[in-house]
Amino acid sequence: MAEGVDDPKEAITRRASRLLDQVEAREGLGTLPVDLDLVASFAGIARVNDIPGLAVVAHIRPTDDKQRSLIVERRAEDPHGRRRFSLGHEIGHTLFPDFWTDPRACRPTSDDPLAANSEDAVEGLCDQAAAELLLPARLVRPFMRDRELGMDMVLELAGVSESSLFASGRRLVDLSDRPAAFAVFTPRLSKAQVRLVEQIRRQPSLPGFAEQEEPQPRFRLDYSHGSPDMVFLPREKSFSADPFTRALGSGEVEHARDEVNLHGRTHSFEISVLHAPLRIEGEIRDRYLATVIPA
Repeated sequence: MAEGVDDPKEAITRRASRLLDQVEAREGLGTLPVDLDLVASFAGIARVNDIPGLAVVAHIRPTDDKQRSLIVERRAEDPHGRRRFSLGHEIGHTLFPDFWTDPRACRPTSDDPLAANSEDAVEGLCDQAAAELLLPARLVRPFMRDRELGMDMVLELAGVSESSLFASGRRLVDLSDRPAAFAVFTPRLSKAQVRLVEQIRRQPSLPGFAEQEEPQPRFRLDYSHGSPDMVFLPREKSFSADPFTRALGSGEVEHARDEVNLHGRTHSFEISVLHAPLRIEGEIRDRYLATVIPA
């Protein structure tokens, strides 16, 4: 199954694209959202079951009957877009050359371009396949024409493709013809500020001396996914509060231009921000999704 490339990400993307070619030739691919159940059937998956309380996000396994077909089981409690991405990820496992020898391992050992040294590497490549299957370049690039890259576009793509904001943001950055990053911010202290607060709180109050003020949280970068030509955005880098506070108040996408010092130089960015709080084990955690584009 040679692709003529050595890069594993490019190899898995081409294999996912070939699977879509088969679907398009036989059934027609249509428009977004992609019928992933149909794509799964072309990958040899007989059933997709949503299981309440599943211990993992999703897994793929052979049936116990003589047919030896495949079943994907997903965690029923996950949002619709997350379950679609999980299915794309499990389809990605079937694209590995050694999968049909041992579906449980899915670790190619040959000199195939998808040979990986770790389970984490395999899982990352399956995410890459899921991005191409859920958000195919052949359908997303036409969608991007005459639209301006930003969180408004991320929201629109997530809606029409039935995918998560996270998957849509990453995919738009990957397919953008200009430098860009999809980023996650949270309001918090830096590690150095956390240590300073601990130090301040340990100090006894002295009569006649003003107490040292504790630093306030700033909107700091937790995660970023940038295009190859995008300047590196270091984790914990803080951005101006204005678009974040406006996004919190409006519930809408807010836009701003920000000047940020990176690597000893001042960079100007166009940033669009959406307040997207995250629920983890019943607790609401503040989170902001953003696109960051050099101005």
